[in-house]
Amino acid sequence: MSWIGDIMKKLALRSFLKKARKFKYPHAGTSLKKAKRIGAIINVTESNPKDLIALTEFITSLEKNGKNTVMIELNFQRKADPMFSEKTNAVFIGRKNVNWLGLPSRELVKEINGKNLDVLLDFDMTETQTARFISGFSNARTRVGLYETELERFYELMIEKPKSVQIKPIIEAYEHYLNLLEQ
Repeated sequence: MSWIGDIMKKLALRSFLKKARKFKYPHAGTSLKKAKRIGAIINVTESNPKDLIALTEFITSLEKNGKNTVMIELNFQRKADPMFSEKTNAVFIGRKNVNWLGLPSRELVKEINGKNLDVLLDFDMTETQTARFISGFSNARTRVGLYETELERFYELMIEKPKSVQIKPIIEAYEHYLNLLEQ
């Protein structure tokens, strides 16, 4: 990341932490078995087709098990069209929904919190902070993501980023650790 990118990330994080103090939601560890509503954040801009297929298969398997799912799609390309628009519970986030630091708009946070998620899975492996901000502002009972020191207090479960930048091992790790939770 360039020095400009580092400065933007620090500014975004400072702004996020300041705004996040106002959000106080009760959180608890909810297992995948007991969760009824599950959300997944994916950055389509940076994902390869294999990762999108693996995530779609995972979401489909959750739906077959009676879970309500919400796809939160990040796509910051110009004139981007929603990939998951056929899903009734899809939320599309593009350039218009975030500020220059990547912070989501209030309307977007309200829309996502209106879904009343039990579990929110963050699959964004990029340097953009938008998915982390959405997780931090989320009222989901259990928020799961990749480990970042500054954001520990905004997730109930974090895993180390795998060496391979593929989504399949992340899906397997999320499933494994969420199934260990008792609540």
